[in-house]
Amino acid sequence: MRFILALFFIAIFLIVGFTALKISPDEDTPVKYARRFLNSLQDGDYQHAVSSFGGNICRCPADLGWVSYLIYGSAEEPNLAFMMGKRFIHSSITFKKLEIATDKSKQTPFEKPQDYEVDIPISFEPSIYAPMFLPLDMAYGLPMKSTDLNAFLADPDKDSWKGLTLRLRPSLAPGTVAIPADAKMHIDSYIRDKKRREKEEREMRLKKEGGAQESPQEAADSEAIDNEATAAEKARELAKTALTESLDSKYLVPKDAAEVVGEDGKAISSQDLEARLPRLKAALLKLHMVRRDPTQPFTVFHFVVSDPVLAVPTGNEFRQVILKNFKPPM
Repeated sequence: MRFILALFFIAIFLIVGFTALKISPDEDTPVKYARRFLNSLQDGDYQHAVSSFGGNICRCPADLGWVSYLIYGSAEEPNLAFMMGKRFIHSSITFKKLEIATDKSKQTPFEKPQDYEVDIPISFEPSIYAPMFLPLDMAYGLPMKSTDLNAFLADPDKDSWKGLTLRLRPSLAPGTVAIPADAKMHIDSYIRDKKRREKEEREMRLKKEGGAQESPQEAADSEAIDNEATAAEKARELAKTALTESLDSKYLVPKDAAEVVGEDGKAISSQDLEARLPRLKAALLKLHMVRRDPTQPFTVFHFVVSDPVLAVPTGNEFRQVILKNFKPPM
């Protein structure tokens, strides 16, 4: 009898274990949410793409909100604007858990933060879509000479880390870097919410300090700021503070592609330039995905575009160039 009971419990254990192994890896891993994020990018769905961002302890987006990482006008690097609304291919998604030191004093008893590194190999089919990799000056609206273009085509890896993803463009046409209406809507909403929160915090602080209230002038100033904080104005304000040690003042905010002047003094046509510029063939999209506890969805806290591979036109063929200088020098 004991032998039969033992066999019974072993059988139950094996069934449970087998069932667990059969569970789709998407069900309780970052993979499902990574795929949703990729679908939002391909569909050009700013609302769902923005909702895929977040952090474990706080939501800490850039100055224009999480949509900053989906538009050129924010000057945020890395950036996925080159993937918004475009077709790309991704192969098997892999992930590994990260042991991140978190401040447990800020956690509730129910929170169990989880952090994962998610790797997504992506590739582009030139016959459908493959973003162009622009020379640095061209991507920041600075006219170039054909000799400078030729030097870039001979060695596109040189300084490739400077504005890497902001130089990946779907087109050379005017308006390419303009903030889309859907993205502008998110920016305006984010700024209004931010100003409202700041106002509430200011009023609460004044109340704690002695019951003082915001003066009519302060209230009028706050309202004026809310009304005037359009996406374009906010982007210009951001540009003034975006100067970093790695880029000088010429390279603050990406602009529509500048012209290239040939030896005859005439601008080379966009069609000729598009036929000569390198295309992004493949890269590794690395997502840092997190959630505050197992009942919450995974969100994208940070990402990088790594290991880019270019296809550089050479006559009727392409030569493959693996970018080795895509990381900023330490």
